[in-house]
Amino acid sequence: MRLSVYLVTTALSIVAAVPAAAGETCVKNASQEHRLFAVEAEGDRISRWLKAGETLCLRTTREPGRRAVVSVFEHTEVIEGCSRLSATGELETLIRYVDFDRCAWLSNS
Repeated sequence: MRLSVYLVTTALSIVAAVPAAAGETCVKNASQEHRLFAVEAEGDRISRWLKAGETLCLRTTREPGRRAVVSVFEHTEVIEGCSRLSATGELETLIRYVDFDRCAWLSNS
């Protein structure tokens, strides 16, 4: 049991270490739930339902490191979800969804 937890943690760390392309901001669903994700940067927004393991990316003209926001919501009718500041050229990974902005992201776990 301990070995399998170590392997999953190591695998998630390796996935998070892979950056997005220079002009992209990406969010990956590493949870087991099907959720609504969004990426915002440079005044543009893209959203899509992601299954476990899927990734959503928004391509912008900004250079790497500029501010962006990634978000996840339980369903389309909710206002409150989980948002995280990110940057162009980065991949943010959701580990676990929890209501009211208490989600577990790989970058802060």
